[in-house]
Amino acid sequence: VSNESYDYFQVFALLNKPALKKSVEIEFEMLCQEKGIDKDSMEKRYMFVLNPDDTDKMKAINVSANKDELEERKELFSKYNLTSIQCLPMGITNLIKINNSQNEIIVNMEETTTLTFIENGQIAGVETIETSINETLEKISKAENSETKAYELLKNTTISSQDMSMLQEGNEYIDTVVPILFAMLNEIKEKIAEFGKPVKKIYFSGTGTMINNVDMYFQDRLNEIKCEILKPSFVNSQSLKIGVKEYIEVNSAISLALSGLGVGQTNELNFSNKGIVSAAGIDLSGGSIKN
Repeated sequence: VSNESYDYFQVFALLNKPALKKSVEIEFEMLCQEKGIDKDSMEKRYMFVLNPDDTDKMKAINVSANKDELEERKELFSKYNLTSIQCLPMGITNLIKINNSQNEIIVNMEETTTLTFIENGQIAGVETIETSINETLEKISKAENSETKAYELLKNTTISSQDMSMLQEGNEYIDTVVPILFAMLNEIKEKIAEFGKPVKKIYFSGTGTMINNVDMYFQDRLNEIKCEILKPSFVNSQSLKIGVKEYIEVNSAISLALSGLGVGQTNELNFSNKGIVSAAGIDLSGGSIKN
């Protein structure tokens, strides 16, 4: 799903399913009226999570997308059995073993940078920030007149110390990379402050993780929060035939594939009307997938 919107509605936990659904429908209709949007032009999915601050209430995470844009995407796969159309910031959670006793964030550094907040084992919400790793790729691509070379140069860039003024061999674009990371850092800090609850760990995923030691850059500046690169929890680094970094770079694709197999807790947010493929007989141990 692209250009999706995330909205959050408070509902009473004791309502039955039809009443919960009706409550979300009313809230969404009112929201569309406020925004001047035709609700019939939108398609939505939602999931309920417990409200840790009020046991009598639940939070409905409502994801909506334009119907026409969804149909255009479906048409691209018209020759295939498209079992899952997922919102990536939600589906990316199926790559980690969620800690039920602490708050965590997944920062997915793709074309759009998203922050998926996880509160005590539940997805609490998704935030988007303005800064994107694509800004770096575009600047390098323009200078080199090659998108492929820009990707390789970014992949070979290494951040090795807190002193970013020191340029190293092979790091000719580090002065282009670091300002983007710095802007991203400040926006992440702002979103954490708005969250208002202590965060113990941040996972970094997506294209931006191909920058060597990017996790250490954030760790040096978010000392109280553990920062690490998101490695799919089922991958055994010792048995891989290719480097684990090759897996990490395509975390987003892996998470979407797993969503199509029904893995994870976001099946309610599937924008496809077809049933998921059965995951029976698929072995995810050791980083391999077998039919």
